[in-house]
Amino acid sequence: MRRIFTVAVCNVLFVVLAAMLASQSMPAYAQSRVPVRTQAGMQITTGLSHSCAILTDGMVKCWGYNANGELGLGDTSSRGTDADDMGVNLAAIDLGTGSDGVKFTAKALSGGDSHTCAILSDDSLKCWGLNASGQLGIGNLLSKGDARNEMGNNLPKVNLGTGKTAKFVSAGVAHTCAILNDDTLKCWGANTSGQLGYGDTVALSAPSAAVVPFENGRTVRAVSAGIAHTCVILDGNSVHCWGNNADGQLGLENATALNAPSANPVNLGADLTATQISSRGDHSCAILNDGSVKCWGNNLKGQLGQNNANSLLANIGTAADQMGDNLPAITLGDGRTALSITTSNLATAGSSSFGNTCVILDDYTVKCWGANALFQLGRGTGPTTSSTGVAPGQMAALVPISLGTGLNAMQISLGAQHVCTVLGGYTIKCWGWGGRGQLGHGSFANYGSCCMGDVLPATNLNEPSAVAATKVSILLTTTATASKTPSPTRTASNTATPSRTRTYTKTRTTSPTKTHTKTPSSTRTASRTRTPSNTRTATPT
Repeated sequence: MRRIFTVAVCNVLFVVLAAMLASQSMPAYAQSRVPVRTQAGMQITTGLSHSCAILTDGMVKCWGYNANGELGLGDTSSRGTDADDMGVNLAAIDLGTGSDGVKFTAKALSGGDSHTCAILSDDSLKCWGLNASGQLGIGNLLSKGDARNEMGNNLPKVNLGTGKTAKFVSAGVAHTCAILNDDTLKCWGANTSGQLGYGDTVALSAPSAAVVPFENGRTVRAVSAGIAHTCVILDGNSVHCWGNNADGQLGLENATALNAPSANPVNLGADLTATQISSRGDHSCAILNDGSVKCWGNNLKGQLGQNNANSLLANIGTAADQMGDNLPAITLGDGRTALSITTSNLATAGSSSFGNTCVILDDYTVKCWGANALFQLGRGTGPTTSSTGVAPGQMAALVPISLGTGLNAMQISLGAQHVCTVLGGYTIKCWGWGGRGQLGHGSFANYGSCCMGDVLPATNLNEPSAVAATKVSILLTTTATASKTPSPTRTASNTATPSRTRTYTKTRTTSPTKTHTKTPSSTRTASRTRTPSNTRTATPT
């Protein structure tokens, strides 16, 4: 009798979770800094030194550095460095309540340098945190979320224009871009290098009435905002970039900045187009239609994966004959292709201490390369901090990161020096620098030099579905096509779309008792307070 009851319970769980999966199929297009809820599970995004997640009930929790209110909790106290900060003690963000009295939940998140944006359940957009450049899009330069009574219904929605809602959002270092429900693009915030794309360098504290112009009325399928440049995938699957180009991050074989979208697409090679784009720092990466990966721009720490020496001469995209078929695809492993890609958020443009790229491969494992100053490559082989991707043979020898037995990576996001991933839809694990609490481990400790795999603790968010999903086999049926525009009710994803049916069993590993207490010294500045002098306010119509 007990066995029959157990089987019945498992069948009920399977049916419920399978129904959730069917109702939230993954979008065709993905963009590594603008994820959607993965399967029926969770979503993760990272800022410079903070992390945020959407739980399975649509609630949002953030942890890590909070000097500017980027956690959205109405104060400036960081969370995650003490064990009592996490779990049930970590409050969900108040996103407000609709006219029907129902609390808003989040569909998608994007973490910038020191601000965070969310697409809400009504497809509106809200941003909070640092606002020195107008990146919150609320018409002024006042930060939000760092004091009481600034969140909830007191936090204004971004005015995208009459009848306009958000499908995708990408928060850069100090600017923000959103794809609207008509597949046009608006950007606001800092504009020192023309990264907003309007043909000038005047900052905007709110979205303009105008959309970013593209030739012949072309529409936007994916966007990624970086430090001071922006890249998009347009209809036809071509990549176009604008803004700062000192390191070749626009991929145009010169170092000339552009204050409007490039008319010429990035040359990816013969018969190659893009399915995903990530341009978080001073470099840009794309997953191509054959599953390969190409990166260009800054390469000081080997983040382009070309096994080059770590010097300015190794940058790609600044000179003729560096792009197209002359740019080799990155070695991902024998027969491996990429499902999802993310590039790191940098504290300072051109910094020699930062720069990473991570991918989820078609076997749902993770590989990362580039800088490793604080163990963000997750090698788990001791205290070595050498970069990967700077010398011959390193990429071919790169092995997947050990994240735990039976746990498949579904989504990944890079901060400046930390990495977070969603495993199996219900488990979040983070590694790298933990000095601001951004790993959510309840300490200042760094992870990655040791304590990976099953002993790498999961971030405790008191997620009930993680318990319900334990040891329940879930059938995932998704497709890897990238030929249509995602529906308006889903936003761009950090989770790639697998090309086959896959069955796996979820398991959870209890967090171990930590035995390492290394506390990093002040290694970097986690936010900038520059306020542009030429900021203007624009009111959409």
